[in-house]
Amino acid sequence: MAPAGHLVLTFGLLTSMIRPSWQTSDDVLKDLDKPVPVVSAAGVLGQRADLPCEIASKSSEDMVRMVLWFKEGDGEPIFSADLRNMSNQKIWSSPNVFNDRASFKMAPFGRLVVKSVSMGDESMYRCRVDFKNSPTKNIKINFTVIVPPERPEIFDFRNKDKQHRKIEAFNEGQELRLLCQVIGGRPRPKVVWFLESQLIEGRTEILDNMVKNIITINPVSRYQLHSRLACNASNTHLITASIRQITLDVNLKPLSVDVITKDERAYLSAEKTYRIECRVKGSRPAPVITWYKNSNLLIKHPVKMSTSSSDPNVTISYVPFKPGADDNNSKLTCRAENPMVANSSMEDTWILNVHYVPRVRINFGSSLNPTDIKEGDDVYFECEVNSNPRAHRLVWFHNDKEIHHNVTGGVILINISLVLQKVTRQSAGEYSCMAINTEGRGVSQPINLAVRFVPICKSDKDQTFGALKQETVSLRCEVDSNPAPQTFYWQFNSAGVNQDLPSSRAISFDTVSIYNYTPQHDMEYGSIDCYAENHIGKQVMPCRYTIVAAGRPFPLQNCTSNHTDSSLQVSCVENFDGGLPQVFLMELVELPTYVTKFNISVNQTPPEFKIFGIEAGTTYEIRLYAVNAKGKSDPVILETVTFKGVAKYSSASSELRMDSVITALATLTFCTVILVIVIGLIIHRRRRRKYLNEKPKLHLHQDGDDTTSANGALLNLSGNSSPHPLVRPSALTAEDSDPDIIPNHFGKRSMKGIENELFKTLSKTTRRKENGVDNTMTSAEDSDELEPMLISVDSPIQKLKGPEVVTALHRMQESCI
Repeated sequence: MAPAGHLVLTFGLLTSMIRPSWQTSDDVLKDLDKPVPVVSAAGVLGQRADLPCEIASKSSEDMVRMVLWFKEGDGEPIFSADLRNMSNQKIWSSPNVFNDRASFKMAPFGRLVVKSVSMGDESMYRCRVDFKNSPTKNIKINFTVIVPPERPEIFDFRNKDKQHRKIEAFNEGQELRLLCQVIGGRPRPKVVWFLESQLIEGRTEILDNMVKNIITINPVSRYQLHSRLACNASNTHLITASIRQITLDVNLKPLSVDVITKDERAYLSAEKTYRIECRVKGSRPAPVITWYKNSNLLIKHPVKMSTSSSDPNVTISYVPFKPGADDNNSKLTCRAENPMVANSSMEDTWILNVHYVPRVRINFGSSLNPTDIKEGDDVYFECEVNSNPRAHRLVWFHNDKEIHHNVTGGVILINISLVLQKVTRQSAGEYSCMAINTEGRGVSQPINLAVRFVPICKSDKDQTFGALKQETVSLRCEVDSNPAPQTFYWQFNSAGVNQDLPSSRAISFDTVSIYNYTPQHDMEYGSIDCYAENHIGKQVMPCRYTIVAAGRPFPLQNCTSNHTDSSLQVSCVENFDGGLPQVFLMELVELPTYVTKFNISVNQTPPEFKIFGIEAGTTYEIRLYAVNAKGKSDPVILETVTFKGVAKYSSASSELRMDSVITALATLTFCTVILVIVIGLIIHRRRRRKYLNEKPKLHLHQDGDDTTSANGALLNLSGNSSPHPLVRPSALTAEDSDPDIIPNHFGKRSMKGIENELFKTLSKTTRRKENGVDNTMTSAEDSDELEPMLISVDSPIQKLKGPEVVTALHRMQESCI
């Protein structure tokens, strides 16, 4: 950095030696002989300071080229500003002096700005300004660093304790004597007192590094309450004076006490919280305020204070008060006392008017025995009301439902009484009364009316139970009764004949009796009645249970399915319900894992199932059931359903070349020729086999329109609609057991056109109706299975007779590579 400084200094000297053509040698000599002006500047320790330097030229057309700063005793510049290119000023600051704390400002006047002034910055500085045409200008700056004093401290002569903002309170009329002490500061600070904005003369004492100022105020006036007393210390105008301020506190006797809320409110509402206000005038500090209800201490409240601008000696106490109904006509007293001043206690009293919600109580009539009320008795209640103000309405309730005056119905409302004539068991329950006034509604605690009556069945509906022979069903008989029943009777009713059932099979407790009944033969199916009896009498209408012969429901029939890429709809016709209410269930079993993915039940008839949002690319087996209390029916298994996804359209793949089209057409033609040849060979082989075999080993038995197996199983090849269950083949397939069935090794391929006397209708769908049952025969090309499948149907409604028919179908798969 030193060479750079020398270069700048050399450049400055050279520029100072170049004088303009209009300047004579005498002028130059005169400028050199002029003394260097000296200006004073000051800065506060740790603050920012300005070192001024006049950079204006005598000629308005002249320009500053270079500004250099020197520190006394240092021959090299400590700061330079190259201003030849104003858009790209070059600033340099000596790292040994100001470093990055210094900067140069040209407006509104030239000055060197120094941040974070330290004591080492105090010195004599020289500013040198080089102009384009004018001679060099030098200015000396005598820079002084000012050290501010410490903050003043205030002491009370009574205790000598240091206080910052508050001094111990003075009693009214007492002498006030305070000391302000300031330490440090260069130059020595000036210490003065101000009361509010008025200067107070004090006595100043100067020590080595300390300045003291003592003031005396005698006597202290109540009007000096909350006055601000400040001690100021200052030794420069560059920063604000250091101040320590206190607020005078004067002990004053209360002048008046008023509960001002009593003038604002004529009454208070019970159970509401109010802010009661007590105003105390003239007492300082805040008086001790206590509240009393009657003669009992209510609260000794740490008051919240408020000062009035017109009277600085006003204290307001706010106390939360929540009156109760019992506080009506009580006395609320506010008492204020300044403990610093003798005999200063004062108080004010408010007699409370408390409005409250009616207090209500309900009672039976005095002549009634609540434990011995029977159907047909007269009952009356009385409602006691205590309220302020008086209640203007009275309402009665039975089980929370309002009761209205109804003479014909036996309900009479008179003043505060309720009369019920000829009560019934429906009259039993909880009764309450409600009184209403301006404060609200008061409701009594309910009173229970117990009406004694003969037992009655709790359920008003007869129940039906399905049971097999030798199967036990539990019949639950529950009654309403007051008092509780003593005895239960069970009777069997069939063909108008009543027969008592043995009580040993019944379990009775409280108002419930459970009877275990087991029908042994057909004559023991019928109705069973349950009677209960208590002290009032015997049950009139029994609880009735009908026992019917029941079993599992029959399988669903005529089931059809319809599906899209993501939804499935299946419709069926219900069958015999087994003698009990039934619901219908559909399960979707995912293949090949055989995991149930969907399980849906419906109770509508005819049953219809709908599923949406099925994942594309999945295959399911559909299983359908009818379900009642006895269990599930045999399943109806429909065809396997595959939910195919929709391929995404791609514009790039749709652009086919002509050679690709020609190749595809050629391949298709070749495959067609091969297919025709294969079909011809198959037809020829089957016809030849027919004539070679004298007796066919596979027969189709036809009896009218019936096609049945030897075991009574109806043959059904299911297509899109499968009304009957499909049974998977056993380990031995039809090809293994019947030599007349030609094995197929072509995979999946259409069977159309392959007809002979044996399979004349194989490629067609034939619907036959036998005894009201719609059966469907579907061609093999509609099936999705790749393996042979043995198909049979076992109808639960009818028994079909005929020889067994076994049909094996193979998929013929078309492949062309």
